[in-house]
Amino acid sequence: MPMMDEQQAYSAMLRFVRYYHDLTASEDVMLMLEAMELVGERQTNDPGTWSDWERCVAEVLGGDPSTGAT
Repeated sequence: MPMMDEQQAYSAMLRFVRYYHDLTASEDVMLMLEAMELVGERQTNDPGTWSDWERCVAEVLGGDPSTGAT
């Protein structure tokens, strides 16, 4: 599988969550998607969402045990 940069990985995760919403029609997931929607490079509707994403990426790359990464 090819490597993705942070922006591409975010887009893939957003697509996955949209797919999940399409299957479930969950209103909670829709609200989350609205907050996560990209409005610019490294900018989301909810300004804190991108920094939350960066923190999660750093945890996974750092092998944080709470993420299941090794």
